[in-house]
Amino acid sequence: MRIFIGIDFGEGQKEAIIKVQDSLRNIAQGRFTRVQNFHLTLNFLGEVDEAKLSDVFRAADEAAAENSSFPIALGKLGQFPSGRKKIIWLGIDGSRELHDLYDRLSEKLNKLGFRKEERPYSPHLTLAREAKLEKPLDMVDVSPLSGIGMAVVSEITVFESTSRSGVLEYLPLHSAKLL
Repeated sequence: MRIFIGIDFGEGQKEAIIKVQDSLRNIAQGRFTRVQNFHLTLNFLGEVDEAKLSDVFRAADEAAAENSSFPIALGKLGQFPSGRKKIIWLGIDGSRELHDLYDRLSEKLNKLGFRKEERPYSPHLTLAREAKLEKPLDMVDVSPLSGIGMAVVSEITVFESTSRSGVLEYLPLHSAKLL
């Protein structure tokens, strides 16, 4: 099973993100993330044996129990190179609490044998893959984000990444509540 641990967004945040993504569609072509798959990844574990899932759930529970709920703000748009095309993302404005949660979770997963990411944690929500921009990214209207304020992170979720009939789906397997 392909597994990752992430943060889901509320309906208000998803609606605002959809509006930003719709504005992005006006200036770019590519594979756009489905609203059901909007999330903020904390740790991507890759293939995990089903027998090890209970250990992953326990690590998520322990990390969550060591962190209080905290706010995060959806930030500006950015892009990663991906060959000749781009991955377009929505950044998460820096939150010390988010980085602390990431560090604690990474440490617990590392003790279970999962490799710790070597790159610095760069929290983002992917809006489009294999994107080709027809106009500059700053042409995208991000104003819908200003109306929603902060999202409160109160739980983390262990997801399975799977494909059903050629459609990528992220299925929640376990949720862990923060303090």
